[in-house]
Amino acid sequence: MHWRCGVSRTVLLLSLPILGLLACSTEAIDRSGPDGADAGLEEVPDTIDAPIAPSEAPSPDATPATADCAAAPVEAFEGEASRDQSDGYPDHITATVTWQRTGTDGCVDSYAPTGTATYAHAVPGALCQQRIEPDTHGVVATDGALTIDRTTTPPTYSGSGATRWLVTWTCVEADGTQNQRTFEGGGAWFDSSGTLDVGAIRGSYETEDDDACGPEGIAPCTYSWSFTPVS
Repeated sequence: MHWRCGVSRTVLLLSLPILGLLACSTEAIDRSGPDGADAGLEEVPDTIDAPIAPSEAPSPDATPATADCAAAPVEAFEGEASRDQSDGYPDHITATVTWQRTGTDGCVDSYAPTGTATYAHAVPGALCQQRIEPDTHGVVATDGALTIDRTTTPPTYSGSGATRWLVTWTCVEADGTQNQRTFEGGGAWFDSSGTLDVGAIRGSYETEDDDACGPEGIAPCTYSWSFTPVS
């Protein structure tokens, strides 16, 4: 059994610490009942209720369990994508990339690319040796975006990617004379949406859109891509 003194707030507020102790004792005596029972002492239970457990409700940012989605998330995909143009001014770009998962909202995953892009360009019929420098460039996260929606079976995807950098085209004639031109090379290497094919992202199509066919803008050109889960 534990006891504590019931001291009035007025007494404690107006008294110094030592006087508060004396006031506590005096008030306990003054509040004794007519039968001698001490009414100034308050009984405190021997047991204390267990603390309330924190709420187990999910936070607003919590991601639904995998069981709530049609499939489990894939951490990364790797592979190649390309844009090829054989007519007009041959213009090609190939990107070898890894798509790394950067976030998930519900059952929708977001990915960003890293890797290397390779570019080729030539002037048809030119009587010289042609080259492009530099013909490779790093692919960084801001060069593309990929999302996968796992609310359907099979999951669907939507994405695009483009890497551009300044290149110099050089034409070396038989007598050693060089003709050069500097321009922005590279361009789009992926732009598509669809459904996953046995867990992979792949497909191809031809477009007549000049703006989608590289720096020279001469259609038609073909987009192809194949990305598989990283094991």
